[in-house]
Amino acid sequence: MMEDDDLNTVSFEDAIRPFEEGGDKKILLTGPRRSGKSSIERVIFHKMSPHETLFLEPTQNMDVRLIASNDFVRFQTWDFGG
Repeated sequence: MMEDDDLNTVSFEDAIRPFEEGGDKKILLTGPRRSGKSSIERVIFHKMSPHETLFLEPTQNMDVRLIASNDFVRFQTWDFGG
């Protein structure tokens, strides 16, 4: 599985595999462009300061990230560009 150490970004193929096998749950972030989907995800799940989100680049495609705090909390966020 290809991962970005900072944000646990995974490829689309690796992201859908657990769902085909009945694995991780997912949270879909959808909405109009520039409405704050990525900002909400970064503040809640990656402890980014709300002020820092002003400098995020717009999401061009779809970002899938694994959130695995412990054995009981494990899911994926799917952030769709607006």
